[in-house]
Amino acid sequence: MREKLLKNSKQNLFDACIPFISGVRLEGEYLLLEDRTDFKDEAYQRMEANILSQLSEAGFMLPRVEELDRKKAKEEDFLDILQNLVVEGKLVKVGEDPELLILKENLDKAEDYLKSYFSENEILGIASLKEQFGTSRKCAKALIQYFDKVKMTKRVAGEAERVAGPELNHK
Repeated sequence: MREKLLKNSKQNLFDACIPFISGVRLEGEYLLLEDRTDFKDEAYQRMEANILSQLSEAGFMLPRVEELDRKKAKEEDFLDILQNLVVEGKLVKVGEDPELLILKENLDKAEDYLKSYFSENEILGIASLKEQFGTSRKCAKALIQYFDKVKMTKRVAGEAERVAGPELNHK
């Protein structure tokens, strides 16, 4: 949209103009229509419930997008619904390679665990997360990478050890 409206402008100038464009808003990195409620028809709601149910059942065994059952939905529709769930804050993409999915409520539980863990300990290992949530090393590593990214943990001396990051120290 920026290329159409303000071809040679900087991103921050475009972002500053968004409040003056009728019917759209900027939410994080996404440009959204103001009224987003009309598009959730019955098929959408079924697919959304299917995705949330699968992630709820998975718990901390975080699935990749490819591992989710589409229930005969078109791939494009499925990915759009998945992206909307991310934008709405109902699920979060964690990890880097591969990118895994977790329900926001489960991520909140992991964040609470970090807060209590670091109130009593200085160093967190991937094994501690793995053990606490009964998950695989791959999933625990993806959670750690996410916490590094949001600065709740900070990597020290090796791949597997973390200390409390600046975001956790301020809370």
